[in-house]
Amino acid sequence: TSGLKERGFEFVTEREIITYNSSQYGNKTESYRNGELITRSFSLRQEKEFVGICPPAKEFDRRPLSEAEILEMDQMSPRKIVSRFMSADYRALGSETINGSQVQGVEVDAPEVFRENPPPLESFVARLWVDVETQLPVWLELEFVPKGLSTTTKMVVDEFIWDTEFDASDFVPDI
Repeated sequence: TSGLKERGFEFVTEREIITYNSSQYGNKTESYRNGELITRSFSLRQEKEFVGICPPAKEFDRRPLSEAEILEMDQMSPRKIVSRFMSADYRALGSETINGSQVQGVEVDAPEVFRENPPPLESFVARLWVDVETQLPVWLELEFVPKGLSTTTKMVVDEFIWDTEFDASDFVPDI
């Protein structure tokens, strides 16, 4: 693909990912490409189990969650991300209005704000916009290049919905 890149071609893959984060039940993540569900995964806190489902391939994976994976799940909660950004060496981006909310932005170049032991990266930058009143995330941008690759990954995390009540049935894998 590097020869194609040199000739002006660029490959772009877009996915929409919806994550449901519950301190009681765990995480449920659905990944869509062109509106079609391609994966659904569960990191189930009480069962200490991961379940991954790929409907197009009619495949699934079920395995125990390690203590490290459970700790990482806790660290990836949106509320914890704010505190990690603020404890990092950040650059203030000023004020904005996003989706009707007055926000303050910060930028970091330390991948440790997401993972305690991040994979090797050529480059990394993240910008977080937090609601001034609630101190909760409103918008998160990530851009990184894994070590040894020329592929840039860009992510936008938005449309946060706070204080949602989940039911245990929301976290039951339907295989």
